[in-house]
Amino acid sequence: MVNMVWGKYKCPSCGLGSEGTVRTFSSPTPAEDLDWEAVKSFFIGFRKKQIFFSYLRCQNCSQLYCPEYFTERQLSDLYSDMPDNLIGQGEKAPRITQEGYASWASRKVPTASRYLELGPDIGLLASAIGKRIPLEIAAFVEPNLKVHQQLLASLSDEIEKEISVSLDGIRGSNFDLVSLIHVLDHLLDPKKVLLTLHSITDDKASILIVVHNEDSLLRKIVGHRWPPFCLQHPLLFKRSSLSKLLIETGWQIKDISSSRNYYFLPELARICCSVLGIPKYWTKAIPNLKVSIKTGNMIALATKIPRSEI
Repeated sequence: MVNMVWGKYKCPSCGLGSEGTVRTFSSPTPAEDLDWEAVKSFFIGFRKKQIFFSYLRCQNCSQLYCPEYFTERQLSDLYSDMPDNLIGQGEKAPRITQEGYASWASRKVPTASRYLELGPDIGLLASAIGKRIPLEIAAFVEPNLKVHQQLLASLSDEIEKEISVSLDGIRGSNFDLVSLIHVLDHLLDPKKVLLTLHSITDDKASILIVVHNEDSLLRKIVGHRWPPFCLQHPLLFKRSSLSKLLIETGWQIKDISSSRNYYFLPELARICCSVLGIPKYWTKAIPNLKVSIKTGNMIALATKIPRSEI
C-alpha cells in the first residue's frame, strides 16, 4: 500500500534511489502505511507498540535511512510545538550526561571563542561548554520556539548570543566549535547541513557529534524494538557510515568512542516500563540512585578539512 501523503527520499548520504531494496527494519505497523492523523500522535514518547517509518540499507554506501518519511512542512509543524528533550526525566540526570559530553570535548578542544549549536533544546550542553571554554559568541539553531527563552538564559549575559529556527537564519560566521548532539539522525539532508557548516566555520574548526549507533550490541539484541527506531529519525548511523558522510562534506573524525548516559534508577525504570508496556506504580519503591550506562550511542570529534585539500 502506497500512501502519497509522505515525502519520498533517496539515500541522504550518496543519493542512490531505493528501487530494488527491501525493508531492513520495520515496525509491526509501518508508519508509511498509515495517514498523517494516525501517525503524528506517536512522534513523542516511548511505548510498547512503537510505530516508525521502515528503514532501508543503501546498497551503495550502507547508510540506514527511511525512503518514505515526513515532508519538510510536516516536520516543521511537529518540531515547532513540542516538549523539551528530557524524555520524561528530571533535568538533573540529562545535565550530568551533557556535562560528560562537554568534558570530553573540552579535553580535545580546550579553546574556542565562537560557538554554534544545532538543536540545543534548553541549553544543557551550551551551559556546560560555557563553564569549560571561554566563549565570546554563541549561536543556536532551535526550531522549538517553546525553549528559546530558557536556552538564551543558559549562558552568561557577557556572551553575545543569537538564535534562529533554521541554519539559514544565522548571521554569524567563522565559528570554531560546533555541536550536533543527536541532530544528524534527525535531518532530512545531513549532507547539505554539513556542507553549510563547512562554509561558515573557521579553517581550524571542530564539530562535536553524538548519534545513536545502529551497529550497537543493544540494537542487535532488541531488533525492531530498539528505541532509536522511531518517528524522529529519518536515518541512523554506524561508525563507518558517519565517517563516510563527514569525509564527503569536508570533515574528518579525529576521535570517536562510545558515550555514557546518566539516569536515576526510578526514571530509568519508568522509561523501560513505557517501552515494555507494563505498569509503572512499582517504580516508586526503587532507590533514587544515579547510574551510568552505555546505551549504544557514539560521541565523535571531527575537524575541518581545509578547502584547499578537498
